Amino acid sequence: MGRVAVFIFWFFTASVAYSQPLSEVIFTAEGCVVAPGGIGQVRLRWSGLSSREDVRLTLDAPAPFTFLNLPSAGDQTQGEAMALFMVHPFTAAGTHTLQFELVQGTDPIANAFAEVEVEPRYSVESTIITEGRDTIKVLHMNTGNIAVFVEGEQLIPGAAATLNHIREDEYALAITAQSQEWDTSYSIALNERFYPHETARPKAATKSLLTIAAARQWAQSGGFGMWNARLHKKNWQINLSQWNSNFRGAASYEDGRTKFRTGNANARVIEQLRPKNGLYALGSFNAKRTDFYFDRESALLRYRFKRDWGAIAPGGIYIDNRIFPVLKTRLEGKTGQLDWEAVGKLQDMRWEVGNRTLKTYGRALYVPQNFQGRTIQQTSGLVGTSAIVGSVRWSHQSSIFGPHTGQHFHNAQLQWGRGRLQWNARTQLNGKTGLAFLNLQSTYTHGAHSLSGRFQQQAGKATHQNGWTGMYRWRGPHQTFGFSAQHLSNGWNLRAQGSAALGGYRISGQWAYTSLFSNQWFYQTTLSKSINNQIITLSSSRRIPLRIGWNANLFPERSHATLKGRIEGMDGKAIQGAMITCQGRTVQSNSEGTFTFQHLTGTEATIEIHPESLPFAKFPSAGYSQTILLTKSSQNIVIQCFTTSAIQGSIDISFLSEPALRPSIDWNTVSIQLIGPNDSLHECQVNALGHYHISNLKSGVYELHIRGLGKYFTALPMAIEIVEEQILEQPLVIQEIPNQIPFQEL
Repeated sequence: MGRVAVFIFWFFTASVAYSQPLSEVIFTAEGCVVAPGGIGQVRLRWSGLSSREDVRLTLDAPAPFTFLNLPSAGDQTQGEAMALFMVHPFTAAGTHTLQFELVQGTDPIANAFAEVEVEPRYSVESTIITEGRDTIKVLHMNTGNIAVFVEGEQLIPGAAATLNHIREDEYALAITAQSQEWDTSYSIALNERFYPHETARPKAATKSLLTIAAARQWAQSGGFGMWNARLHKKNWQINLSQWNSNFRGAASYEDGRTKFRTGNANARVIEQLRPKNGLYALGSFNAKRTDFYFDRESALLRYRFKRDWGAIAPGGIYIDNRIFPVLKTRLEGKTGQLDWEAVGKLQDMRWEVGNRTLKTYGRALYVPQNFQGRTIQQTSGLVGTSAIVGSVRWSHQSSIFGPHTGQHFHNAQLQWGRGRLQWNARTQLNGKTGLAFLNLQSTYTHGAHSLSGRFQQQAGKATHQNGWTGMYRWRGPHQTFGFSAQHLSNGWNLRAQGSAALGGYRISGQWAYTSLFSNQWFYQTTLSKSINNQIITLSSSRRIPLRIGWNANLFPERSHATLKGRIEGMDGKAIQGAMITCQGRTVQSNSEGTFTFQHLTGTEATIEIHPESLPFAKFPSAGYSQTILLTKSSQNIVIQCFTTSAIQGSIDISFLSEPALRPSIDWNTVSIQLIGPNDSLHECQVNALGHYHISNLKSGVYELHIRGLGKYFTALPMAIEIVEEQILEQPLVIQEIPNQIPFQEL
């Protein structure tokens, strides 16, 4: 079984003796239920003893049970005792049998067995050891008393295993653990970020000087043509559009303080009014605080005051030969904002309040009689809510139109997702017609494949219709394919679509069949070809047999420079994995220590070296931030890093007790302290694996101390010698303090 403990009973001043037959001795033991790491008790009772010779009580118990004391009460012939014991946290769950025996001399007098039930406890702790670009090494420890499986690897209580996990997400690692009656999933945040060693080459470094889009189509009802041109140069931009006999255009200028635009058609004095045709001019000046607008029939002028709580912009508007006051206000807070605009009696209010978990928003618009027919929307109100709880999302909207129209619409949507499966439920209601719509959809995704099914129902005062839809989608590196089938009460809809790209060509098409209309077949195909900065498109469909399009980005502004570099140590050896940022883009040096930034703009570029990405005790000679003049179209630099004197290593534990009784150490409280020449002090925290690193040290002799070991461990200080520009590998050992609990003699 394990350990054997011996207790000697003393009642008053006389010893307990045995002088009667063995059959007359009664000895019983009663166990209990105890939690792992807790304290339990066994109640012992005996009778039929008399005073003659000493009687001993022996105990045979498994190693995880440690008995503390044995208080007893009674006289020379009968009595009882309470045996208190402590259970180790890793003690296996289930029933454990403890054997007690009364012994006279070398002969047993009586036996008793107690059953102790240890409750189950499930617990797993995971610590990341190293993060790689593709894999993550994690140390898993079973800190419960039930064997569990972590990613398919079995861990018995107290056992640990190091596993390699595939990196599927940039920010978190998902881990699953399970046993026969328990399972859990949890995530660990990832700190390392991995980047390419060369920035991607964009299609154009900046906006093209001239962009042209033109199209011509031929249909059964006649032909149609249009074109659009945009000229862009620094802060200036000109847009021109023409289709058939219609022409529109605009010219604009914008910098950090001024904005101006003038053109023909498609402009409005305030947001709520419909756009009008004709010449117009609008913009802002005075650091964009003063807004203006004017055309042949209307004008606007207002000034914006900015405050910590938001902004207020009073002004006036001229329209319909009348002048109305204008006031636009924004209130901002930590959890929401309120926008209110008043133009005469026209009132428009919008708000949004909440956080990522729960949010509500809405709009209230009142249109007076003198603006009726000129606004895009009439008097209306809208209220919406959205909520996110775990993987469940909820959204809702209710709209009311007019005071006399009686129209109101409501829709709500509920989404839930877990792993590859997504559920969606959506409902709509038209309050005026009484028409209701219900949509239930489920989607399963596995790799490049997606399969979904949808049930829909429409019900109203005079109609009731059910239907369902099944959809399959596949997405490859350069191809896509999808097929759907829909069944309604009156017939079928079938649709297939796909696309493929190869060598600058891209072809896509869709084909459909329906039994609901007289024209049952439908098709549409598109073929496009990319040539430098131009795209030529040819398409055909049942309604438009032929359509030709041409898009071109002419005279693109070229990139200014390409910066190539190498990061290395003073010995010339390459440093791999160093992260460097320049003009908002981050790269990582490859195995040869090289990196490349393409399409850098301006006359100089500042690179930022991430300190955490450099090897231990490596520091850039010119600093973490360096500025390079871009005097050539392709430039090369070398970043050199020097090595400081340092010490690193790991801490090992020397245990004295049995594995089941060993105490654990909290590495979060342990630190390494170095006391050097002139009483200089250097200190670092030990990580979760017992590793430590201290750099930027001067040469000399230091005294090393291990702090924060607690009451179960100890370590003696030691002297170490630090040599200039060398890293000292120094393993350390801490000792377990003997912690013996003496058995009590009663």
